[in-house]
Amino acid sequence: MTETEARKAFNTARSSLQAALTQYDTARDALHRLTGEFSGTDQKLSLQFSSALSASAAAASDAPAKADC
Repeated sequence: MTETEARKAFNTARSSLQAALTQYDTARDALHRLTGEFSGTDQKLSLQFSSALSASAAAASDAPAKADC
């Protein structure tokens, strides 16, 4: 896989993840409106998504990666 292909795959996956998060939030809000139950975001799930999104934001920047020394 070339870098271009990897970036394209990454960006496609990131878009899918963001769409899934939007769908999840919409469904959770609809359930809350209908039942009055509040279903909080699973903390583990939330951390995975925020980690993935922050990593994607860092990877999306054109700045070169910095090595830990």
